[in-house]
Amino acid sequence: MKRHAAMLVLLLVCLAIGLLTFDDYGESWDVNGLRHYADASLQVYARIVGLQDPRFVLSEPDWNRMGVYGPAFLNPSRLIEKWAQSGEEEFPSQIQHLVSFLAFLTGVVAFYSLCVRWMSRLVALGTTLLFASQPVLWGQAFVNPMDPPLMAFFLVAVALGLRFVDRVQPIRLGPRSIVAYISFWIVPFLLIFFGSGPFLVWLERLIGSAALGEHNIVSAIASDVTTVAPEVYVQKYTGIFLRVSVFYMLLAVPILFLITYRFLRPAYAALLIIAPAALALTLAGATRILGLFAGALIAAYALWRHGRRSLPHLTVYVLLAGMFLYLLWPYLWADPAGGVWRSLGVMSDYPWRLTVLFAGQEYTAGALPWSYLPVLLGIQLTEPVWILFAIGLALSLRAYKLQQEPLLLALCWFLFPMAGFVLIRPPLYDNFRHLLFLLPPIFLVAGMAFQQIRSPRLALAGMILCALPGILGVLSLHPYEYSYYNRFVGGVGGAFRRFETEYWGTSYREAAQYVGEIAPAGAGVLATGPVHLFRRYARPDLNVYPTDEGEMADTYDYVVSTTRWNLDLIEYPAAAVVHTIGRGGAVFAVIKQP
Repeated sequence: MKRHAAMLVLLLVCLAIGLLTFDDYGESWDVNGLRHYADASLQVYARIVGLQDPRFVLSEPDWNRMGVYGPAFLNPSRLIEKWAQSGEEEFPSQIQHLVSFLAFLTGVVAFYSLCVRWMSRLVALGTTLLFASQPVLWGQAFVNPMDPPLMAFFLVAVALGLRFVDRVQPIRLGPRSIVAYISFWIVPFLLIFFGSGPFLVWLERLIGSAALGEHNIVSAIASDVTTVAPEVYVQKYTGIFLRVSVFYMLLAVPILFLITYRFLRPAYAALLIIAPAALALTLAGATRILGLFAGALIAAYALWRHGRRSLPHLTVYVLLAGMFLYLLWPYLWADPAGGVWRSLGVMSDYPWRLTVLFAGQEYTAGALPWSYLPVLLGIQLTEPVWILFAIGLALSLRAYKLQQEPLLLALCWFLFPMAGFVLIRPPLYDNFRHLLFLLPPIFLVAGMAFQQIRSPRLALAGMILCALPGILGVLSLHPYEYSYYNRFVGGVGGAFRRFETEYWGTSYREAAQYVGEIAPAGAGVLATGPVHLFRRYARPDLNVYPTDEGEMADTYDYVVSTTRWNLDLIEYPAAAVVHTIGRGGAVFAVIKQP
């Protein structure tokens, strides 16, 4: 621990800042919907344990729409939020911001552990500071409960995965042990994971046929199947099947550990290394399905380093991750393989119907120019990052034999996937927030630039100097750090109405507080965009109307608009502006008085 004391200090400083500032942030656009999804997901667990039918939750339209998002982070975050909320409060507490930030710090620790793998501790510390102080990442860490946790879990999955591959040792299993593992673990898992969906479809058809008078196994068991609605037996037998499947998955892992510990100690030692890596992979994949890409990186590294010798370990790694994924993602229970495929399909071609602002023009999410990601990455990360990346890449190529491992990791983790996104151009919006998990290799390569400096003092001074733009950006934009743009485009002021800036709607908290200070009792407020965010922080006596309910009031005392999609220029364009909320020359929200 003493060797990493400086990193511990950096971590404690970040934690202290987070504890002091997490309550400054407003709620973001999507959080309320994700909160309801987490409640539904937790309800499924309660129904599985109790006597209620889990099928009821699984068939709800909102559940099917939101289920493609993994709840691995949302569920514990929601439980903490409920614990922190008193029963008398109308709205949830602000603790979710802190929980999301703690997940980000977990990723920072994992990032440091990767840096130490290829750099000196001093350079690793400076590289971690450069990474953690990026305003875009720092701001997203508080207000975005999906993408920063995905990045954090992805980093943990890669760090633990590399660690387990480094410790791969040959394991000799006798024929009886192999047959036992296949029979009692692998085959049941494969049947549940790939067979649940087809089986439940077949079961529903069987019950429907029995209800129409056809003689089959259902009619033999249920004598009243022709007089009772088929849905009753569909729900009953589906509930039984899901409970059996869930409890098998729940018991299979500890039983595997116990049996391996009792009879195969060498395999047990390998399990202790593989299981944490598999769990980290699951946390990434069950946050967003693209997180499973970390498993592909680890599998490629294992095959590159150990060849076929790693196949037994990778088999255990994949199957453990599959079991954990099933247990942590209730949406998958009715059709695990189909659910994973549907989630992958939605996440790779998300049906975003609104427009995206890029370089002063409005585009549909599926028709963005190829330059969308390269330009945004160039202007939303701090100025030194890409200069350092170019130097680090050149030095790594020059010393390829010594830097082969991190260079190949950067190619597979960042350059190849990013090239795929640029060429295929899937629908994207909100800049590159969905791809935060691809950014860490940029900083790993950038750190290599300092690894060649022999003087520790000179290296330390250079790293602090390179981190300053990010630190200053965090200070100047708080609490809207994620709207950061660097000086290449003129800062956030230069990006205003040319690129997306404050797209989460968190400025509506500050807008609600301002209106609450000046509005008379019972005042009417027309709000555009994320009206629910304004209501969350609005004074209780105010009458808040969305634009689609404008007929509910003849006049309004105030109009609150976000500048996203130029809504502030559309609603009441001639009204007097009494207050604006923004940073660095950019306006995020406007308060008008008609």
